[in-house]
Amino acid sequence: MRLLNVDTFTLEEFFYADPPPYAILSHTWGADHEEVSYRDVLDGRLKSATGRPAKVTGCCLRAKKDGYQYVWIDTCCIDKTNLVELQEAINSMFRWYRDAAICYAYLSDVPTRAWDRHKVSESAFSSSRWFQRGWTLQELLAPLNLRFYDAGWECIGTKGDLCDLVETITGIPTSFLLGITELHHASVAQRMSWASRRVTKRPEDIAYCLLGIFGVSMPMIYGEGDKAFRRLQEQIMKDIGDDSILAWDLGAEGPDPGDRSPVVFGTALAPAPSHFANSGRVVVVDHSADSSFEIQGGSLRLPLALRHTVDGQFLGLLKCGVQGDEMVVGIPLVPAPGGQPDKYLRPRGRRARLVAKSGPGTSASLVQIQLDGGHKPLSAAAGTCWFHIRKSVPNLELVAVHPKTLWHKERALIEGVFKDAANAKQMILVRFRDTERKASDFVAVLQLDTEGRPYCCLMVASRETSLEEMAEHSMAWRDKLPGKFTANNVAMTLGIEVEALASPPASSSQRRFALKPTVIPGAPAVTVNVTTALQLSGASEILEDLCRRRNALKSGAQEDREIIRVTKEKLVNKQAELDALREKIKALQQEERRLAEELDRESRKQSGLVSRCGWCEQAEVDLSDKIAGMQRFIDVCNGAQVQGNEEAFSKTAEQALPFAIAKGYESLARLLLDRATNFTATDFAGRTALSHAVSRGHEEFVRLLIRKGADVSAPPVGGWTPLHVAADGGLEGLVGLLLEKGASLKAKRDGLTPEDLARRSGHGQLVKILSPWPEAPHRPVESWERPSSSRSGAPAPSLPPPSKTALLIDRLEKMFSGAEAT
Repeated sequence: MRLLNVDTFTLEEFFYADPPPYAILSHTWGADHEEVSYRDVLDGRLKSATGRPAKVTGCCLRAKKDGYQYVWIDTCCIDKTNLVELQEAINSMFRWYRDAAICYAYLSDVPTRAWDRHKVSESAFSSSRWFQRGWTLQELLAPLNLRFYDAGWECIGTKGDLCDLVETITGIPTSFLLGITELHHASVAQRMSWASRRVTKRPEDIAYCLLGIFGVSMPMIYGEGDKAFRRLQEQIMKDIGDDSILAWDLGAEGPDPGDRSPVVFGTALAPAPSHFANSGRVVVVDHSADSSFEIQGGSLRLPLALRHTVDGQFLGLLKCGVQGDEMVVGIPLVPAPGGQPDKYLRPRGRRARLVAKSGPGTSASLVQIQLDGGHKPLSAAAGTCWFHIRKSVPNLELVAVHPKTLWHKERALIEGVFKDAANAKQMILVRFRDTERKASDFVAVLQLDTEGRPYCCLMVASRETSLEEMAEHSMAWRDKLPGKFTANNVAMTLGIEVEALASPPASSSQRRFALKPTVIPGAPAVTVNVTTALQLSGASEILEDLCRRRNALKSGAQEDREIIRVTKEKLVNKQAELDALREKIKALQQEERRLAEELDRESRKQSGLVSRCGWCEQAEVDLSDKIAGMQRFIDVCNGAQVQGNEEAFSKTAEQALPFAIAKGYESLARLLLDRATNFTATDFAGRTALSHAVSRGHEEFVRLLIRKGADVSAPPVGGWTPLHVAADGGLEGLVGLLLEKGASLKAKRDGLTPEDLARRSGHGQLVKILSPWPEAPHRPVESWERPSSSRSGAPAPSLPPPSKTALLIDRLEKMFSGAEAT
């Protein structure tokens, strides 16, 4: 391998050592005088900047910027005058592009900034000549790293960046473009399709440029022309067991497979890659099957499933099909001239098509397909019989022969191979027609007798009955034919004489006969009408088929009835099991509900106990606090000093105040009122000092508490507001006082307002007061006179007589008064 040094512009050889990292150029060749050859480099043409082509200069500069010391350029790194070196280079070129560190694809016909990846159909990039040349196909696929450059050596993008666009242009899936999937996973037909729209300057190069893509090698023989592509296909068949190489002309324009035009023999192999244009989606569908090929004696030998068509032709079913479809490719075949078994030709102009994998008339065998049917003699096989048709009856014309490939119409010859009596089952059908009268056709059947001599039986058929149908359903009339050497079509009685003709010594193995139709007077006792035989056979076959189907239905119905009986018994047993299971489920559901209810009760009980436990713990804390406060209070009563304990004594006063008012200890209450600063403290029942003062009708304490800042609207925990208590007790004076201080008339407890409670308790006068009362009165507390009675004229409640506790409180008041004085 030779590499060009980007600094010295000289060639360095690396034939026996691994080359250093190098960049490689992919481009399209211009005229020969525009390119730099190996000899030009040796002569020093590249050392002068003026002598270097733009593509060479740009490639070397780009490689140098990318950190590469060497580049490979096909025009100057190969000595093309050395045929051995040229052949080695062509066989190694795919590997050289694959091993390159980076490939620069130089698109000389894409002007700078004239490409647009978003407008594929209009882009200069998509229409570049680079995508149409044969050699650039492997240069696109082989490198892992490839960059596209325009004419000014500005980067268009990498293969990875532009893979979707390149797939649209070339038809090559991105998985192969990016090297994710190895090329050998693509079928031969698919790889051929990638080259179907590419061209090369020399016809041989369209084959040589594909060597690396298929991983094969072969000698270069420039001057052989199109034979190079045939040699490539033969080499591929030897190295790769993939019969998709025969899947060419798939869906191409041409006659239908059932076309009855004369058959023109073609070749088994494609003439050029362009015939694979519609094979881009062909994949191998059966990897396990034997796809080996053998080329011998001008024929291709391979195992192939054959399907017989109605026109006497065959479809060879390949082991490949279109991706995502359940069909396979069927190639058209016709029996080779001479009637040799298992030998076929591919007719020219008949397209391959997709067919079902299996179907009627399909059989597998080892067949031979003649490689080139257009340049071989019609037949030279031993045992060939030639039948020359004599035109001996006016207006009686030979119109058809089956198989049609045996009829050489212009020469009035029918060809057949009847080697011996073992071939007696082979038949040739020959159709004669009266062109003057609309009578039935005569059909002659050529066969061998027991001594190996050909003979001819006759029958008649309607003009609409084809020879292909007769051949396909020969069992309908074959048994009726022996001994029928004449036939009558109402218009005439015809016989056919078979006359042996002498053969030249050089062709003694080939026999010649003349077939001479002759009009015979009278009519035979029996004339075989093949059309009627086919009709009766078809009707009989249909009847037999219907009877078979009926018997099968009867048998199936009997089996179904037995299955129904057994299934019914099983269903009864299963239903009983299901009912028992449902009862168990019902009992379990009842037990589940009972347990759920019990769990709910226990949960609520536990929740209540938890709440009660928490309340008790909090109450214990509160009581401990109150006990400590009362203990301090008692200590004071016993003569302890108060100074320094003002805050603690104030808290004790707040806690003890509700208890003092509730129990009627006025002296103690007054003392505590002087010391307390917060009046939200409650007793064990959750009632505040204001609530107890209203409940006892003690207006003086109510006024004092309000003046101190007690909230007239705040209800005790779980109780009524002070206004509710006053309204329920009929305390008109307190009701007025509370309303003046902003107590709400709309406050409800258990759905009842203060007015509702007054009405329920029968305090009519109080109801009148509460009804028209404004929501927020502003009269001062001192403006209210203390009523002489609090409840319907009854005397106001009085406090209990003084007790020892009251005397103790009086003493405490005096002590605190004296302490404050000091």
